[in-house]
Amino acid sequence: MDSSKLYINGQWLVPDSGEHRSVVNPATEEIIGSVAMAGLADCDNAIAAARSAFDQSGWRYLERHERADLLSQFLDCVEADKMGLVDCIVAESGHSFAVTLQVHIDIALAIARQQVVFARQNLDEMTPVSIIPNPFNGGATQVASASRVIRKPHGVVAAITPFNANFMLALIKIVPALLMGNTVVLKGSELTPLEVLQLGMYADQSGIPAGVLNIILGDASVGDRLVTHEDVDVVSFTGSDKVGSLIMGNAAPGLKRVLLELGGKSASVVLADADLGTAALFGAANVTTMAGQGCGLCTRHIVHNSILDEYIERLKRTLWAMSIGDPANRFNTMGPLISRQQLERTERFVAMAREEGGRVVCGGRRPVHLDRGYFYEPTLITGLSPDSEVCQQEIFAPVIAVLGFDSDEEALAIANNSRYGLSGALFSADKGKALQMAECIDTGWVTINAAVIAPDTHAPFGGIKRSGFGKEWGLEGLKEFSYQQTLNFPVG
Repeated sequence: MDSSKLYINGQWLVPDSGEHRSVVNPATEEIIGSVAMAGLADCDNAIAAARSAFDQSGWRYLERHERADLLSQFLDCVEADKMGLVDCIVAESGHSFAVTLQVHIDIALAIARQQVVFARQNLDEMTPVSIIPNPFNGGATQVASASRVIRKPHGVVAAITPFNANFMLALIKIVPALLMGNTVVLKGSELTPLEVLQLGMYADQSGIPAGVLNIILGDASVGDRLVTHEDVDVVSFTGSDKVGSLIMGNAAPGLKRVLLELGGKSASVVLADADLGTAALFGAANVTTMAGQGCGLCTRHIVHNSILDEYIERLKRTLWAMSIGDPANRFNTMGPLISRQQLERTERFVAMAREEGGRVVCGGRRPVHLDRGYFYEPTLITGLSPDSEVCQQEIFAPVIAVLGFDSDEEALAIANNSRYGLSGALFSADKGKALQMAECIDTGWVTINAAVIAPDTHAPFGGIKRSGFGKEWGLEGLKEFSYQQTLNFPVG
């Protein structure tokens, strides 16, 4: 892979823009590489390659099992190179070794391989025979008909991914889109670009035809071109709700299909009878995973007042046991934030929490033992109102707000007091009650009584409200990249 080039139409091409961007290791602040940045002409070339591959290459007309065979080989190439990928992701994202290997690689591969399994199944449907009067014969003669409902690809998919899970989300968008017969232009985040460029190498190795997958990097103007270009049929975006709203508006004139997986301010609800050790471990894992830079992480902990003090103490002790430092050391649990800008933003939010009456129980500062990197200690804040800015805004940092409640109704009201609706968690020894209350949390995903984040690769993932719409993962995530066509015919 040559990071000074873009992957367009099955070739590594020098961009017309001539622009490059340095890649910075957020743990050391050292430059570890340089990548080519696409201009508008490069973006247009990538879209043209994808359009031609969809219209003329025959990719869309392959049997789905043939595309599944190629995508399976593609995933085999990823698997064979996964330790090299881990090193790359750790270096440019600052995520820990364990999270990178287990989540960004292994879970991503499991989700994608399950969709390959689904794609090999018969997704077509036959409707029952309908007998209706013949409208051209005064109702005297009846007509019997049935329909076959098939799934067809939309066309060119623009996939836009964020820095925090660039490789994982790129894989999860590319695989189902290609399985269903679409072609793809992927624009990965320029903050963590090396990991997505490697997907072009795996496409070459696995024999995916030229133009079917194209990979570019670029600024907001390139993203806008992808969203508004007349030859792009679907936009699949993961990122902030602010940018998602702009994408939705820009795509509207073209009536494009838009899939949005956006931000979150998810709640972990801990009832009075909960196993506090499990709940506290889950809470600590959420704030330290990717240094809190995950849209589905629970950053509001809503805890029954009868156990509030004990929960805070357990959570604090668990956070103190987690080591912070350069993730190149595999024993470090949490790495840095992605940039100095994000670090300073986190500091502003913690200062705001203090102004809003919050008390910082632990953290609230840069680690004193680290003189380089964009590190920030896991921070636990109490005493805030559920309506405070810190409890309502997505901070994207290792910052938890802990809130108390007295009744189940109050707990659900606080949990649902959010513009977002992506994920959540609930802890109770009463499993029936836990399931019943989880159904009352207004989000797309709820984890119940789990000590660690363990996603179900068969199930769909996606949010509501300002967390977006559309599903990823599972059979539903596969179907999102197709439309249904009804073939109606007479019977008998």
